[in-house]
Amino acid sequence: FKLLENLDLLPSDDYEIIVVSEDSRIEIDNSKVNLLQLDTTSRVVKLNYGAKVANGRFLWFLHADSEIPEIQKLDFNQLSRGNLYTLNLYFAEDGSKLCRLNALFARIRTRLLSLPFGDQSFLIDRKTFFDNSGFNETISCAEDLDFILRAKDLNIICLPFKIKTSARKYRENGWFKTTIMHQVITTKGVLKKYFYR
Repeated sequence: FKLLENLDLLPSDDYEIIVVSEDSRIEIDNSKVNLLQLDTTSRVVKLNYGAKVANGRFLWFLHADSEIPEIQKLDFNQLSRGNLYTLNLYFAEDGSKLCRLNALFARIRTRLLSLPFGDQSFLIDRKTFFDNSGFNETISCAEDLDFILRAKDLNIICLPFKIKTSARKYRENGWFKTTIMHQVITTKGVLKKYFYR
């Protein structure tokens, strides 16, 4: 994974990488990686499980197909409790060029509406995450948005760094269909966050 190469560039060695997978065939040659097997296909359950076994004060939820080219510039000493930090989304060139519009909208949505999605990464202190009950395991998608909407006092901060993630889902499911689905989810989130409190 390119992401593992990025993580090796972190300015501190005081971190651990937890990968939770149901696939016992996965092998990762990296001494920093704690590879855990969990017999479930639920992404939400795996995210919460990884958070529970983590030892750090901060949790950073990342997609395996993401890249963070400027990761060495991140100063983790500047992070504070009670905040959720995220990054500026860009898509890799493995999907439609129209995905550039999706990424632009995601950046605008995050800054104006404080509604980042998980592919922008969530960086949050452990206590705040569990004080807000973690991710909701009763839902199968949009657990990232659900968490933001439940954690009403959470301060959303977009750090000035890029995160590039795969556009594979747009290629496989169709750009139009995937975009419409995301817009419906976003609209529901905006209504719930700002109008139906």
